[in-house]
Amino acid sequence: MREVLFRILKAPILHFLILGTALFFLYNAFLPPEKEEIIITRQTMNSLVRAEQEVREELLSDEEIIAILENHIDEEVLIREAYRQGLDRSNYRVRKQLLDLMRSGLNENIPQPSEEELKQFFLENQSDFRLPALRNFKHVFFSGDNPRTPEDLDSFLAYFEEAGSDFNQAGDVFLNGNEFRHFSFEQCSIFFGREFAAALFDIPDSSWAGPVPSEDGVHYVLVEDVIPPQIPEYEDIRIYLGESYVYTRNKEIQERKIQKLRESYRIVLEESDNS
Repeated sequence: MREVLFRILKAPILHFLILGTALFFLYNAFLPPEKEEIIITRQTMNSLVRAEQEVREELLSDEEIIAILENHIDEEVLIREAYRQGLDRSNYRVRKQLLDLMRSGLNENIPQPSEEELKQFFLENQSDFRLPALRNFKHVFFSGDNPRTPEDLDSFLAYFEEAGSDFNQAGDVFLNGNEFRHFSFEQCSIFFGREFAAALFDIPDSSWAGPVPSEDGVHYVLVEDVIPPQIPEYEDIRIYLGESYVYTRNKEIQERKIQKLRESYRIVLEESDNS
């Protein structure tokens, strides 16, 4: 029995099989793992861009559209990493929680900046602190089913004068009131819709305009003040800059780490049907 076993161990075919098996395992051990695909559909891309455009006064630039897609890809990478790390077992219903958990886990302990560092940070990032253009305005609202709705601005102004130029008495009741102050384009879009906001921000200072449509009906609008965009003085926002500095530095760190995580994925952007 021992002699038979010895002859088997000396057989070339056995050596070949052992060597082949070893090479197979070595090949698989050192073979780069196949990357998981993240497919961003055309429908998803359109929805992301459309949602951002709804609250923006200007058309999105190519760079801004790319940034929106890049941010969505980052989120997809973080979500998958969160699931890979098992974070979904306690927070699986809340995507935002998963993203927050992943992003906060990438943060580092950033020391508070010196005064000189803070001033330099402000100079390099002034556009980030730019205050948006604002409007102070009043309006008279007419619901969609009100037969007394004036057809044009001249008809409305005559009606408004007969009503004693009283915003609270003219037209129909608007739940959010008749006067709005320091409203940005985004705030107007949220309250009234983008079409209303676009029309409002075209109205000159101290001017009436209308009818301006919204989802609720039509409005005749008096713009009382046009406040242009402006960058605040350093001293006016000094108290907030330290927090912004730490946030920005951690965001840069997050972006570097997310980019490293992306290397484990193959990103696929779905081509449009007519391309």
